Amino acid sequence: MRIAVHDHQNKSFHLVRALLELGHKIVYRPPADLLLLDQDSLPYYQRIIDRFPGAPIIVYPHGALSWACWDAGWAVNERTIGQLVIGEGAAEAMRAYGYPRPVRAIGWFYGPRAPFVSRPLIDSVLFAPIHALGNGNMYPAASFFNTRTFDRLLDATAISGLRLVVRALGDMNACGLWREPSVTYIEGSADVNCAKSTETIVVGYETFAYAAVARGEPTVMMGQDMAYWTGHGPGDYQKARHWNAFRDHIRFPMDADQGDAQFLAETLLDACRSDDEIQDWRSRFIGESMTAASLARALKELMQ
Repeated sequence: MRIAVHDHQNKSFHLVRALLELGHKIVYRPPADLLLLDQDSLPYYQRIIDRFPGAPIIVYPHGALSWACWDAGWAVNERTIGQLVIGEGAAEAMRAYGYPRPVRAIGWFYGPRAPFVSRPLIDSVLFAPIHALGNGNMYPAASFFNTRTFDRLLDATAISGLRLVVRALGDMNACGLWREPSVTYIEGSADVNCAKSTETIVVGYETFAYAAVARGEPTVMMGQDMAYWTGHGPGDYQKARHWNAFRDHIRFPMDADQGDAQFLAETLLDACRSDDEIQDWRSRFIGESMTAASLARALKELMQ
């Protein structure tokens, strides 16, 4: 097939490589037999869609939780025939909230996947907070959870004697963060393939945290009680309508928002020792690495 692919932050890299392995041709001008897009609802994407008249659309994940966008106000494009997701857990959630097109899981394709390795020597925590939008706006609830998690990590790392490193992406004030003398700050990258950590454990949200789990790094997730949202500024934000129905279904067991600072310090240590508590979650939301065969099977099922 002739396939036009829209890349978002290099997330389509492994998809394109698999498509080429399968013998498909990547095209940048019409005609195309298929559009592979990370979104199908916003005006920018409609301009892409209009350039390829008649081509069916399959959506691949814009982010680890982007499958919830169509529960938060996004319209399904009339030419969209289905969605690809990473794990079967996300497919189950989409079906549960009533997404009107077929959904197929293809496995992890954002970067490396490796088995968990316990860390007997624990010395540092990387905090990867929720970043602001490209236009500088920050969803108020996301800023609140950043502030709350950072404050809790300051206390928890003081208790445990761990070094705290903050991966900042965008304006820190907009993200609800501030500078502390005891904290190290590094500049982050929007490219998930570059979003790697040399610290012992990661505390983060959505795609960065999912990537850490996939790489086998000890991980604790934040903001899991915050409804997923869409929108680009005040007056435009919309929450996922069925979030309370599937929130616990997608919850990562190691939760940065539970308990007091002492409990969080113990959670950080527990996450480094064993992956027993997260194995089921990882199998449902990360799965195995995507292969050309798993992608081919999903595309065939969606296009038949």
